Parts: sequence; structure tokens; C-alpha cells
Amino acid sequence: MQRFFFILLAITFSFSELIAQNTDSIQIDSFLIKSELRFQDSIQHLNMQNKNYKESREAFNQGISFFSSLEYLNAIEYFNQDITYDSLFAQAYFNRGKAYVELQESVKAIFDFERSFSLDSSNLQSLYNIASLHKQDNKKDEAFLIYDKILSIN
Repeated sequence: MQRFFFILLAITFSFSELIAQNTDSIQIDSFLIKSELRFQDSIQHLNMQNKNYKESREAFNQGISFFSSLEYLNAIEYFNQDITYDSLFAQAYFNRGKAYVELQESVKAIFDFERSFSLDSSNLQSLYNIASLHKQDNKKDEAFLIYDKILSIN
């Protein structure tokens, strides 16, 4: 009986030591099942998305700050960073377009306003800005078509 008790105690001690070693180890992943690994991967993916979102909005806010200070080249640099982090953020394209307007780079501005509108079709200001730039460049027919498009949306 004592021998049985001693063996049971030895097995329990060895098993608990094994568990303690595995939970303290970095190699825990080898014991996870596929669904747990997928869950862990999805959490890592969400964490990366959150980090990118945070960095995107920090860059956007810096761009707005530089735009407000009339530092358009710096604003464009930060809007570029923002777009690198979040290429679907319509407001980044819109505000970069406004900075290009201030630097009299209408081709780049039009591109950004078009991209902004394609991402957010409720942003009619993008279309209005495109029409205004065409009008300014004496492309009155193109401006008229865009003004007409704005009216047809409303």
C-alpha cells in the first residue's frame, strides 16, 4: 500500500511539474488545437489592425494640424502616411486633395477628390471641388457635367 501511494505521489509530482513547465514556457502553442491557433491568429490580426488604425489617425491629426498652420507640404506628408496605414480612409484623400489645391496642383487634387468620393459617395464636397477645379482650368463642359451629377444625387 505504501509503495502504491509512493508511486502515485511520484506520478502526480512529475505531472504537475510538467504542467508548470509548459505554462511557464513560450512553447505553449505546440499544445493548442487548430481552432485555438486560428483564434490566436485572429487576435494578433485584430491587434495589428488596431495599431494601424491608431497610427493612421495620429498621422491624420498631424496632417490636419499642419494644414491649419498653412504648412501644406508637411500636411501632405502626414496624409500620405495616413493613407499608407488605411488606404480606405476617404477623409485622408479629401484633405490631401485640399492641400494640393492650396499648392495649385490641380491634377493631384482631382485624383484625390475622385478617390475620396469613390470611397464615400456621401461626400459631395469632393465632387464640388473637382467641378470647381475644372471650372478654374477653363474646362467648363467637364465642370458642368460634375455639377449636374451633384444635382442628380440630391
